[in-house]
Amino acid sequence: GNECDLKFVDFLEYFGYDDTTRVIGGYIEQIRSPRRFIDVARRISLLKPLVLWKAGIHESGRKAVYSHTGALAGSDEIYNAVFKQIGAVRAYSLRELVNYIIALLTIPEFRGFNIGVVTGPGGIGVSIVDACEAVGFKIPELCVETRRRLRESLPWFASVSNPVDMTLTVVEDINLYSECVKIVMEDDNIDAVIIGAPGLFRVREFTDLMISLKNEVWKPFIIVWSFMRYDVEESFKRLGEAKIPVYFMPEDAARSLLAVKKYVEYKDKIKTIL
Repeated sequence: GNECDLKFVDFLEYFGYDDTTRVIGGYIEQIRSPRRFIDVARRISLLKPLVLWKAGIHESGRKAVYSHTGALAGSDEIYNAVFKQIGAVRAYSLRELVNYIIALLTIPEFRGFNIGVVTGPGGIGVSIVDACEAVGFKIPELCVETRRRLRESLPWFASVSNPVDMTLTVVEDINLYSECVKIVMEDDNIDAVIIGAPGLFRVREFTDLMISLKNEVWKPFIIVWSFMRYDVEESFKRLGEAKIPVYFMPEDAARSLLAVKKYVEYKDKIKTIL
């Protein structure tokens, strides 16, 4: 609101030093005390991730901010520079704000831009590849040994390149998901994996398998599940409780992975300076 007493930065500082808070998410229309905000945010972002949704990007939005709070929203380019300086992950919508917070809470830190993609039926693999490359990730070729091991596990008509397309074979043998993801993760060229869920097939079994897989692998993985039904919704809940992020759209998955990557890069950069 108008911040007539406590300011945004007061809440930021409080939650920054609160041991029970792991990630801070915030919605802001303007920064009233920029110097103090930058000082506090710099210190906090080294302790925990900070995700900010800044409204009033365009001219009409800036006018609306002024009528709402009586404060000038300021240039969006300036906010971009400030957020980069303090290591904040910027969100452009409530959806992105929630997605990035979930990602930073659940996805282990990773370095590198190489993504492995493993999918079942439905053709989601190409969409995941497009979404990853659109935000700067790479989809590298799997090494010869990785492809050989995948070929031993999959039928001749399955694709063992990246993205790995296991086809409808996984409907008969759902355990292929776990087996193939592990093989791809053992490839030194891969930093993280995105898994395309099996649509509406073998929902409960797939969910059980992913929860077990979480305790067996060392590289981060997330799931794209572009179908919805009552049992899929229940699986979303179970996977969330197991700290496995699930995204309905490939674009959300790729951007959320990038949010984690950006935060890790910021911390690494600051550590080299300090």
